[in-house]
Amino acid sequence: ASAGLKVTLWARERDVVQQIAETQENKAFLPGVALHKSIEAVSDRSALRGVQLALWFAPLSTCGPWLAIALGSFPFDASSDL
Repeated sequence: ASAGLKVTLWARERDVVQQIAETQENKAFLPGVALHKSIEAVSDRSALRGVQLALWFAPLSTCGPWLAIALGSFPFDASSDL
């Protein structure tokens, strides 16, 4: 966003989207981290149609099993290298 690129942040929680729009902060998941003022927060997934790049972030507590599968595909010992 600071480089002038359009950044859209999608969240399931409408209250999180509203809070980001009002305060430029995601107090539920990133407390104390100021988000760039040009970031647009949305809860409607259709706003992401046609994007050139999408990044997915989720709390580890909600995606632990998927992370274990993904890390298993990397050529390192996750228990000692992380």
